[in-house]
Order: sequence, then C-alpha cells, then structure tokens
Amino acid sequence: MAAKLAGLPRMRTAIVLFTRDLRVSDNPALDLACRSAEHVVPVFVLHEGLGFAVPNRVRFLRDCLADLREGLRRLGGDLVIRRGDPVCEVLRLADETSAEGVVVARDVSAYARRRWQQLQKGCEERRIELRAVDSVTVVPPGALTPGGGDHFKVFTPYWRGWSGYQRRAQAGIPPRVSLPAGIKVASMPAAASMGGPDATARLPRGGESAARQRMEKWLSAGLAAYDRRHDDLAGDGSDRLIDALVAHGSAQQVAGQVSAHFAAGADHVAVQLLTETDTDPVPGYGELANALGLVA
Repeated sequence: MAAKLAGLPRMRTAIVLFTRDLRVSDNPALDLACRSAEHVVPVFVLHEGLGFAVPNRVRFLRDCLADLREGLRRLGGDLVIRRGDPVCEVLRLADETSAEGVVVARDVSAYARRRWQQLQKGCEERRIELRAVDSVTVVPPGALTPGGGDHFKVFTPYWRGWSGYQRRAQAGIPPRVSLPAGIKVASMPAAASMGGPDATARLPRGGESAARQRMEKWLSAGLAAYDRRHDDLAGDGSDRLIDALVAHGSAQQVAGQVSAHFAAGADHVAVQLLTETDTDPVPGYGELANALGLVA
C-alpha cells in the first residue's frame, strides 16, 4: 500500500509545486510535504507563453524566487526551477525522482482548475498521491455561504461569518528540507530570459524577506498613527499606491500616466474623470482622448 501524505509509513520523496505562495513561513504545502516524506523537492515552473511576463511582474517574480531559494537553502534544501508546462514538468520530475506524492496550494482561477484536473489525471496514471491544501486565501473559497444560496448579497452577514470562521492553524517553518541526491536545480533565470527588460525603478523588492521588513517597519512606525493618517493624501501617511493609480495634472500629463500603465503591461486601463459637482465631464474626456490620440 502506498504511503499517505502526513501519514505512516513516511514517503521516500514528495514534490511541492510552488505557485502563488512563494515563502517558507506558514506554507501548508511545504509543511505537509516535509512531514510526509524523507526527501522533498520544491519546484517552480516558469510557464512560457502565458503572456504575463511584463517588466514589473518579471522583476517582482524573480525577486520572490531568489528569496524563496535562499530560504530553502537555509533549511538544507533548494528550489528546483523548470521551464514549460507545469503539469508536464511536475510529472517528469516525479518520474525522475520516483516521487510518491505531490502537494500544491488550492486555487480557484480557471487556469489553476485546469492545472489541477490535469495533475489529477497524470498522478492517477502513475499512482502518485496528489493533495491540495488551503493557503492562498484567509478563508477557503466556498467555506462561507448563506443558508439560502451560494453567496452573500448583504455585507453584514458575510462579515459576521468571516469574523467567526475558525481559520487554519499557522504552519511552522520545517526544521529541514532534504533534496534527493543528484537532482538538478538549475540556476536562477535572468530577467531578460523571463521575457522582461527594465522595471519601474520604484517597484518594491519582492520576496518574503522584503515583505517582512516592510511589515516590521510599518508595525513599528506606522501602525500607531494609522487611524489619524490613513486618509492623509497630501502627506506621506497614506499608501503610495494612490499616487501610482490616480493621475494628476493636465490632459497631457494624465495621458502620460495612462500610457505608462500600458507600457508596464496593462492591456486595459479604466479612466474615470473626477470633476466638481454638477460639472459636465464630457469636455474633459474629449481633451484626454485627444492627448491619447484616440480621436481621428
């Protein structure tokens, strides 16, 4: 009888497919694999051809992967990086390592559901145990529903349900991650090879370590004043995301900021002109259209 994930006897080798949760702390997929197998193969697959590799995303993703690799190395392991279709690469890796189990974070996008279905089929054919764990969202999708339907229509009942939901226990950092002998991990790809050249200079560094540094800085310096300063758009108390999303200035300046979103990889940019009360916005939209070259 095959070994069971998180059961006895322990598996020889299990694979963790990293998707969104690029961290070693509180990672249920990594935690489950390390509790279930003697050797664990953490893998991230660069799925080429999806069209998401715009400069900012590429830079941020590469930061995250580099930080994840360092975190795994501190635990004695490493991050295996492959290119191609994630399902094909995971199954190929399972064949190479004789893996008995695969763990992945549950996700709800159409792409993730197709990936899961294909993984199920491939793992069943190879008699490999496949397990999905909840870690992408605070509350698992579908866990909160009203008595008479599949979704809430009023916020207050939803908020009560969300607040009272018993969330999963935090997963600890594994004491050790042990790779099977002889496995090739591959070097960290350069940003240019991932499909992206230059990124926005002000883009924050990606990765768990950088995120924790930003969180600790905010908790020590920003939390106490947040209730007084979170609406202070003129000062530095509000999120700088506002400056990145709200365009200011003349029609030409606004058009330049809108164009920057397209240059960074956006394929749609929604524009809402903010005017004084009872002011007709149509002339302003006309000026902006001219500045963007949308009027013949």
